[in-house]
Order: sequence, then structure tokens, then C-alpha cells
Amino acid sequence: MAALTGYQRQAKRRIKKALKRRYSADFKARSLAVRLVAALADAAAANTRIVAVNGLYGTTFQGMTTLVQDLNAAGVSAAFGTALAGSIAGSPGQAYATPVPNAETGLELPPDAALD
Repeated sequence: MAALTGYQRQAKRRIKKALKRRYSADFKARSLAVRLVAALADAAAANTRIVAVNGLYGTTFQGMTTLVQDLNAAGVSAAFGTALAGSIAGSPGQAYATPVPNAETGLELPPDAALD
């Protein structure tokens, strides 16, 4: 097996860094989506209690904040629940392929701040 060229080592390093960032972002998005769905469920339970208290004592406290009302009207909880149920953490999985060597020289590409 031939040694990897500088170009191939650079590509492997950049791909590994990009995939790590994608997995991290996916984890954060999943965590936040799960927390938002749970928070909306808690808001619904709180609304039920406030409606009951309003009925018992003749008060007129608002059951939900405007933000929660807007999120419910937009169907956020259902949409996130469907998206979370239909996806797998870190998907789509991809098999790693060794980059094709630079046809010219096999040398690394110039540094790129966005990729390195």
C-alpha cells in the first residue's frame, strides 16, 4: 500500500474535521428539539391547571404566553416530533473514501481558513 500524499492527508484531515462539526451540530439540534417539545408539553399541562384554577376561583389568568401560543399555532411540537422520530442521530452515515491523489503533483492545496 502506497503512502498517502500530502493532498490525501490534507483531505482526510479536512473531512474528519467537517464531519466532527456536523455530528456536533446534529447533537445540539437534537437536544434542543427534544427540550422544546418537552417544554411545550409542560406548557400545555400548565395551561390545563390554569384553566382549572380560573374556573374554580373566577380568575382570568392567561393559560399560555404569546410565544407558546405562536409555537403551538405553528405546529412546532408535531413537526419536531415527526422529524425526531424519522431520523437517526448523526445520519446520514457515510463510508469514508480515500481521496483521489492530486493528478498533478499530490501536493497539499493552499491553506484555507474555512477548512483548516
